[in-house]
Amino acid sequence: MLLNKNKAYTLIELIVSIALVAIISISVIPRFLQTAQFQQQVFLQQLMHSLAYIQNLAIGTGCHISATNNVNTMTFNLRQNCISGAFSQSVFDPQNVNNALVITAPSNVTIVTVNFPIYFDNNGLAYSVSNGAIVNSSVSVNSQSFSITGNTGLIS
Repeated sequence: MLLNKNKAYTLIELIVSIALVAIISISVIPRFLQTAQFQQQVFLQQLMHSLAYIQNLAIGTGCHISATNNVNTMTFNLRQNCISGAFSQSVFDPQNVNNALVITAPSNVTIVTVNFPIYFDNNGLAYSVSNGAIVNSSVSVNSQSFSITGNTGLIS
């Protein structure tokens, strides 16, 4: 079998190709290794889903359920007597019913809340824990945020 020399790569072409791939890899790989943005987005989604969960739980059980931000932790509690009393009973984590549902932010994530703590009633509406009035509230996770519309309970 005869080899055609015109169809082969030269050593210089191979070295240049490898060098170009190395340069591109060096500039792109660090973007995949930075997990801060990913952790922030995952935490934001987890927080939104947890609030939607307790809202649906409040509708399903007919009990008031609160959401409270303590530093970088969000806790969820039921009222002592379902619709009256203090918010003293922990909501159980749906993935592990032996644990309370508590959402803790990663170290590089900061939670900032407006008009918190809130609670959801048996109709899914959001109220202020401090004065019992329907309230619009918001949650910011670093640079991203979402809002809770009090008179509809919409989390967006």
